[in-house]
Amino acid sequence: MIVMGCLYFVLVSLGVSHWVYDRSDLFRWKWLERALRGAIPGRMVFCHAGFDESSAILAGKFPAADWRTLDHHDPRWMDEPSIRRARQMFPPVEGTVAAPFDGWPVESGWADVVFGLLAIHELRTMGDRTAGSSGNPRELRLSENALALAAVQTQPVVRRAVSREVRMVGKVTYDETRLST
Repeated sequence: MIVMGCLYFVLVSLGVSHWVYDRSDLFRWKWLERALRGAIPGRMVFCHAGFDESSAILAGKFPAADWRTLDHHDPRWMDEPSIRRARQMFPPVEGTVAAPFDGWPVESGWADVVFGLLAIHELRTMGDRTAGSSGNPRELRLSENALALAAVQTQPVVRRAVSREVRMVGKVTYDETRLST
């Protein structure tokens, strides 16, 4: 029973990861046009916290843009084994500048767009991640400076019906025990 429980959690985790990373618009970049609303920014900043899998793709989508790629990885407090392995396998791209998250080497107001894809949650210490500054591990708190740099926008939660068409292949059969004559 324990093996089945472990297997369940592994399969669910893999399924969710597949849905988020492989099946969603995240790495198909369809959301990018909606986010930019047709604007073609000239100066862009791409931030990552140790593993950069997107700056080259984004630079290819905006080849005329002036790019700054900032690596916020700090091994003194970002010591997860997965990040160490990722950095060994995929070192930062050429031109990446090491920069603390609260001290960017970019002039205020310089960038038209700042990308912090899958990196903002890393701008916390391990203690903050496990306990949160309010004791809630699901809460992210940024300093005023980090908040301004991240350009975080919030909106009220809206409850509405959500639907998604899922195409599947399978076999449909009937349950003979429920048949009546």
